[in-house]
Amino acid sequence: MLSSQLKTCLSSNVIKEILPSRIRMMSTIPSTSFNQRSDKTQVNTGIILLNMGGPETVNDVYDFLNRLFSDKDLIPLPMQKKLGPWIARRRTPSIQEQYAKIGGGSPIKMWTDKQGQGMVKLLDQMSPSTAPHKYYIGFRYVKPLTEMALDEIEKDRPKRVIAFTQYPQYSCSTTGSSLNAIARYYAERNKNAQIEKSNKISYFDESKDVKPTENLEWSVIDRWQTHPGLISVRENDFETKEDI
Repeated sequence: MLSSQLKTCLSSNVIKEILPSRIRMMSTIPSTSFNQRSDKTQVNTGIILLNMGGPETVNDVYDFLNRLFSDKDLIPLPMQKKLGPWIARRRTPSIQEQYAKIGGGSPIKMWTDKQGQGMVKLLDQMSPSTAPHKYYIGFRYVKPLTEMALDEIEKDRPKRVIAFTQYPQYSCSTTGSSLNAIARYYAERNKNAQIEKSNKISYFDESKDVKPTENLEWSVIDRWQTHPGLISVRENDFETKEDI
C-alpha cells in the first residue's frame, strides 16, 4: 500500500506510480540526454531545489517548528498531530532568541535564490538544447513550500522537471520527506482528477489552464555525495585551510 510506504521511505517504485511520467534516478544532469525543443518562449526544463528551509524572520519560527515536528518522516512521534504543535509552541521562544542573535532569521532562502539564479544561467549556456531552464524552491517547513513550487511548475508546464535535493547524502528523513511530499501532491491531484472525471467534468478542458500532468517528464537527483565536482571543492577547501 502506498500509505504504508509513505510512513517510512519512498521507494523508486512508488515514485514511478505517483509522479506524472517516467522517473529516472540520476546522480548528474547529462546535457545530452534531453531532446532539443524549438519553442524557447516557455520554460523547457524546471528544476525544483528541495531542502528543509529555515524561518526568514522570528515571526516565522512557530510555523517552521510546527511543520517540522508534525513531519513523521523527520521525527516520528506518538499522537503527532497534538504533540507536534505543543512542542513547537514550547520551543518557539528559545529558537526565536537564537535567530535574533544571527540577524533575525535564516539566510537559506537568500542563498538558495542566488544558487538557483547562477545554476540556470550556467545551464542555459552549457545545454542550450534543454533551455530555458527555471529553478523553483521547494522547502518542507517554510514558504515557499514544496507544494507551492509544484503549483508553479504546473502553471508553467515545462517539458521536463528535475527534483534536485540540496542534501549531498540521501536520508529518508530529509530527501525522502521531500519526495514523499511530491508524491502526496500528485496522488491528491490525480485523485481529484478522477473525481471530476467521474462527475463527467472534463478535468483537462481546453478552456482551463490545467493540462494533463502525464506530459511532464520527471527526473530525480536524490544524492550526490560522491560527485566529482563536490569532491574537488572539498579538496580545494582543505588545501586552502592547510595553506592558512
